[in-house]
Amino acid sequence: MYMPHLTVLVCNPCNILSSLSSCLGVVCRIIAQLENLKKEAAEVQHKVDETDVVMAEVDTVSRQYLPLSTTFSSIYFTLESLNQVNILLYYSNYP
Repeated sequence: MYMPHLTVLVCNPCNILSSLSSCLGVVCRIIAQLENLKKEAAEVQHKVDETDVVMAEVDTVSRQYLPLSTTFSSIYFTLESLNQVNILLYYSNYP
């Protein structure tokens, strides 16, 4: 029975070995690329860890200045609203 969509491949051992050899080269390059990506990912993770430490320090310093900034903010808005008490008490931060 003849089936036109099926073809029989005759495999030559030399062809198989050359095909395997070329595939092995591709696989080795892929493995090398994956190893490079793994190293880069480790470097990125190290930098992320360093960034977390720096952000914790920034947060600590920001919390230290929070009471001072809250006080000065209250003073500023009090001065800004003085003209509502009396029009002569107008405050402007422009010279």
